[in-house]
Amino acid sequence: MDLRKAMQEIYRVLKPGGVVVFDTISRNFKSYLLVWLVAQELLQVMYNDTHDWRLFITPEEMERLLGDIGFVVGSPKEEWIGMDYEDIPYRIARYVLGGMKDKH
Repeated sequence: MDLRKAMQEIYRVLKPGGVVVFDTISRNFKSYLLVWLVAQELLQVMYNDTHDWRLFITPEEMERLLGDIGFVVGSPKEEWIGMDYEDIPYRIARYVLGGMKDKH
């Protein structure tokens, strides 16, 4: 999958003022250890090849990509998604990032 093309298409079809929120696993040592190595490979609580750690994206990479496309980027605000970021579990290996299409 071409992530840039996918995000460009989301931006294209999102109405002005619309918000898109991403919840994903970050590519860092903690996610490698907890999600891939322990959960998937050792404990086998997921099917093999459920996650390819090399394809995970860091928050910085996602922010840069969304900003380049034209999104107003930031942490999801409660008014965007109806929940507080503190309510989101597993913040060690996951992150939530939001982007809003400018109203103009």
